[in-house]
Amino acid sequence: MIDSECLEKARLFNSREFLVGKEQKDYTRLGHMTKEFKPYSDLWLNTRTWHQRHEAWTTGDWEEIDPDELDSTFEQCMKAISAALRFFKGKELPKI
Repeated sequence: MIDSECLEKARLFNSREFLVGKEQKDYTRLGHMTKEFKPYSDLWLNTRTWHQRHEAWTTGDWEEIDPDELDSTFEQCMKAISAALRFFKGKELPKI
């Protein structure tokens, strides 16, 4: 989602630069940066989603739990975690 917005804005900026006769900037690194950032973004967004839903699932009324929403959220979070594990496996993480 964010990556497509960035790339679309880069195309828009280039088209405007072309229209006014300015030298077009090179945004090719932007695609690589968004691809590299995606696992971090997906992991944090899914962690937030899980955290928000978890409280309702564990403390809310049983009748108010939507099983389809719970199942889809669980599947989405598991896919994001699996993708993050594949991405981070073998990478040296920064020291804190």
